[in-house]
Amino acid sequence: MYFKNEKEYQEYLEKNELEQNTPLTISDRNYFNCDNEGNVLLSQSKCQKSNIDMTKYSSCIGWILLNDGKTMALIKNLFGDVYRDLNKEDYNIAMYNPILLPEIAMQLQNKSAKYYLARRQIKGKERQNSMKYILTIDFKHKGEELIDGKEILRKMGEEENELNIEKLTQILEDYLIEHGYRGENIERCKRDFIKQTFFNKLINEMDENNGNWAILINQRENRCRMAPCYDMDCSCGIAKKSKIQRKNNDGTIGIESFILQMKSQDWFRNYLEEVVNDFDLSKAFETAKKYTNINIPDIVKNRYTTFFNERIQLIKSMKQKIEEKELQDNGFEREES
Repeated sequence: MYFKNEKEYQEYLEKNELEQNTPLTISDRNYFNCDNEGNVLLSQSKCQKSNIDMTKYSSCIGWILLNDGKTMALIKNLFGDVYRDLNKEDYNIAMYNPILLPEIAMQLQNKSAKYYLARRQIKGKERQNSMKYILTIDFKHKGEELIDGKEILRKMGEEENELNIEKLTQILEDYLIEHGYRGENIERCKRDFIKQTFFNKLINEMDENNGNWAILINQRENRCRMAPCYDMDCSCGIAKKSKIQRKNNDGTIGIESFILQMKSQDWFRNYLEEVVNDFDLSKAFETAKKYTNINIPDIVKNRYTTFFNERIQLIKSMKQKIEEKELQDNGFEREES
């Protein structure tokens, strides 16, 4: 089912509390029809362009209503311009990033959009010839409006291509204050923005344009929250032609400088300790399989394993350097083991 226009879609959101607290498993037939490979099956009628405004979403076709009659999902084209020049190995990483990385985000204490592979169900045609898509479950709750970073910057009179992390955090706070939010709401959004930034640095997200983060506001209930992480395909070594990454105060984009910039905040130090100690890539593979039924090939898993081992080791090395420097500053030397 498609909605005829934006008004009809908003009326739907007002009337229905979407069931997004628990990720949908691909085996839940109340939501999906799927094939044995985990692809969500879409009828021809569901693969048509929607009349709803898609300007906030890239490479999108439209919104559909899932089998339960309540839950909305966004259909996106699987591959855009960024994929044209990729070799087969990189192509596979780009395809599986939306399947695996939401589970990595969750381990880093971030909420994430959930993605599923989908294909057209067309009679009389072989499976390999049917068009593939990405299907994303709507993460908005009843009464919420999505305001992306570009819109926030425009409304605050700032340059929409601003990338300095500290300045973006301050602009987010100013925007929320201006719209009547206070205290815990603001602090939670700011911390979640920093956690999302850390996640992006870990996966080496190469498309951090300000349309790729957002807040969700409920004006009637005076509530706000960071939108879950989304648009993660240009990561783990997959680069977009025009690289856009958030910058640290020293002008660099690396995770090392980001950690140095944030190290004076106690909550971040504790957070960093927790996520590094708890990081478990094998668990992420398991949960990705559970929720999507997509089997990531071993050759692709091996590349992910190499990538994340290097990234986590980099963070651990950075933590150790900071601790050693602090010991030296306090007149202590680390004992050799």
